[in-house]
Formats: sequence, structure tokens, C-alpha cells
Amino acid sequence: ARIIAKEYLCENRSAEHGACGVCENCLMVDEYIKTGDFGALQDLKEVDITSASGKDDITELLEEMSYPSMFGGWKVYVMDEVQLASKQAQQRMLKYIEEPTEKVCVVFCTTNPEMILDTLKNRCSLKLEVKKPSLAELVGLLKFVCEKEGIQYDLEGLRRVSVKAGFVIREALQLLERLVQ
Repeated sequence: ARIIAKEYLCENRSAEHGACGVCENCLMVDEYIKTGDFGALQDLKEVDITSASGKDDITELLEEMSYPSMFGGWKVYVMDEVQLASKQAQQRMLKYIEEPTEKVCVVFCTTNPEMILDTLKNRCSLKLEVKKPSLAELVGLLKFVCEKEGIQYDLEGLRRVSVKAGFVIREALQLLERLVQ
């Protein structure tokens, strides 16, 4: 979701190469990707549905979405754990998705897509399924990171980190970082 946000918020995005990676928005999104703090990004909002799952919460959010971007570009809303929204809230989202505001991108994130209304899922224009990597893939990623950062490692240690992290990339990278410090 955060990588998608970067593509939409980049000030100098090219169709051929994607986000430029050097404009102010790209640098702020890179920081957001690392830390989860989107405070400086005026046109990005990450909504944790676990704390805003009711119909009134969603109605307020949809009203906010109807206002144009502060800078004339795109606005991006990342809705995390959207499956936890009430059925009434999901129905409100459905109405918005059917008649979206111009230059607003809504990214629904879920760990349980079967809990989302079929009508809402069917209106999404792009569906990405992210799966956990295999042991070999995750060990390869950790090995790449270690080599790039000049960190000494052994493959058995990277395997143990991968298993301990439950094959979740973010968890594995955080565990590796804690071990290195």
C-alpha cells in the first residue's frame, strides 16, 4: 500500500520509470515506509479500521475524501484491516467506490478478504495478493540486506531468523536489525 502511495504522490512520476525517488514527496513516503509516520504527507492518510470501523467513522472519512488535494495532485487513503469494518460501513464505502472523487486513490488492505462484502471487492480496480515468501526467498533477501549493509552472517542464522519471524518479511528485517545492534 505504501509503495502504491509513493507512485501516486510522486511529483515527477514517469510512465516508463515510475516514481522518481528524489522529489520531496518520494523522500517523505520513503520515510513513511520505514517508520509508518505519514504526518508530513498532507495528501496521505492511513486509517486503522480497528479504531474507525463504524458507519459514522466511515461517513466522516468519505466526506473528507470529497475535498480536493491541497496541492492539486492525488490523495491516497490506505484503509488497513478493512475486513473489520461493519457491514454498514462497508456498504458506505461501496457507494463511494461506485462514484469516486477525482484524483483519490483508496487502497483496501486485509488479511481476510473473505470478510469483505463481495460487492465491495468486485468494485476494486486492482487486486494484489501478497503471500509470505518461502524459506529460500526470505533467506535470500536477508542475505542481500546483510551484504549490502556490510553485516557478517551465516546462512543457518538467517534461516533461524526467517523461521522465528514466521516468514513475515517485516518481522524478519526487524529481528535481524535487533540482532545486529
